[in-house]
Formats: sequence, structure tokens, C-alpha cells
Amino acid sequence: MAVAGLADYFIIFLEWLGVIVSSIAGVYLIDYFLLKRTVFDLDSLERVEDYDKAALVAWLTATFLSGLAFWFEVSIIGIASIDALLITIPLYLLCLKIWPTCFERIEGRICENWN
Repeated sequence: MAVAGLADYFIIFLEWLGVIVSSIAGVYLIDYFLLKRTVFDLDSLERVEDYDKAALVAWLTATFLSGLAFWFEVSIIGIASIDALLITIPLYLLCLKIWPTCFERIEGRICENWN
């Protein structure tokens, strides 16, 4: 693998993977540790949307911004994965203000305006 030069591409692949996965981890960390969404009402899961719009928008936007920062070698602290995490966290909190989730995971109930 090293003779063919594939090791160089593999390292680049791992760096890009770190940018993408760190953005997903940022959403999970905020949901679990900051918002304390740990209890689920499994019966009400059938009535909820298949995805959380705030999480999806935050993940895609943070991945795009982190990818641009990685591509142009602009960094907050010098580690692309942690940069992606630091971009995702405030972005996800902002997206939650714009698109609040209708599924209250703490109390396990559907919000009042759910049809």
C-alpha cells in the first residue's frame, strides 16, 4: 500500500472522515449532555417525523463549513475534528431555536401543536 502511494490518500480520507463524524458527534453531545434528552417514550415515536430538521441542518451546515475550513487550512485550534465539533455545537443550538423539536424526549410527550 505504501509503495503505491495509497497511504497518503488514506490519511486524507481519515481526516475528512474526522470532519464529518465530529459534526454528528456535536449534535449527539448537545442532545445528551446539555439538553438532557435521555428518556424516550417509545409509543409516541410512531407519530414523530423521521428526522429532526434542526439536527440535519446543523450537521450539513457544520460539515460544509468545517470542510471549507479544512480545505483552505483555516483552523480554530489546529485539529480539524475539534474545529468541526466547535462549529457544530453553537450552530445546533441556534437551529433548535429556529426549528424546535416537537418530540419532548425528557418527558416523553408530543408537543401541543403536533397534528
